[in-house]
Amino acid sequence: MVPDIHYIDEIENVFSEWVDWDYEIQQLASGPLGFGRRVLALGDVVLTWEWADKPMRVRLQLPGDAISVSLLLAGDRPAFWKGHELGADQVLVFGATEHDYFIPPAFLAVNISTHRSAMARFGLAALAGGLWDVPPAHLARLQMQCAVALRSSTGNHDLGTEILGALADLFQHANCRGERLRPSIRDETPRHRVLRLSEDLGVQLDQGAPIVHLADTLSVSTRTLHRTIKDLSGLSPKQYLDVLRLHRFRKDLLERGQSRTITSLAFDNGFEHVGRLSRFYQDWFGELPRETRRRQV
Repeated sequence: MVPDIHYIDEIENVFSEWVDWDYEIQQLASGPLGFGRRVLALGDVVLTWEWADKPMRVRLQLPGDAISVSLLLAGDRPAFWKGHELGADQVLVFGATEHDYFIPPAFLAVNISTHRSAMARFGLAALAGGLWDVPPAHLARLQMQCAVALRSSTGNHDLGTEILGALADLFQHANCRGERLRPSIRDETPRHRVLRLSEDLGVQLDQGAPIVHLADTLSVSTRTLHRTIKDLSGLSPKQYLDVLRLHRFRKDLLERGQSRTITSLAFDNGFEHVGRLSRFYQDWFGELPRETRRRQV
């Protein structure tokens, strides 16, 4: 069996195959998303290799029994989970709690998806979600098992069992950072404070809070706030706010475009100049708002 390969350029379709997942994705650079996925089912395990040209911010929550372990293999800059920079010897476990993370451009990751009943065979049914520090040797073994499965390109259940065993061995020697990090006093610099609170930045920016007010709220300088948001998203705070509004506008086009005009939806999302918005939208998504709307009609 050759692994299924999917190429996706519409941001809203990245996780559309998993209908019971709760997610929101924002594309943080203009142009084609360049997202690809290769899927290999191995009994109780599904391996998914994912890559994309553009950086993204993802909020993700899986259904109750599902569990997914993500290994970031490459990227043009660090990934961030809940404001914390991911290290080379760390993995992310996704589950029923909402996760918020920034994916760098030119990223490559492999995700190992299974369910808690399968992990229960190894005494890990209650595996905690969040960030884990893992031993390099055990991580290398797990990565090797995934590479072997990719080369085999078969739905061999024995390979799935071996990967589950390597996964269990990894977590039996790993240290969980938990769903929410509590930085040490040594880490509590102004920059880390902003990173730690990055989950809330999007919400506050989206509500129109001035940048100076946000900086005062976080007790950091505006320079630190600008630099941190740039580190996380690759954008300035103003650009990031515009991108949040642009994605909300696209979501409205897809969900309410049949009953509302483009102009009214633009005004709802804080865009006063529809012509400028159309150019911005086309640069970002590769199509005009009316083309997105027409696909839904």
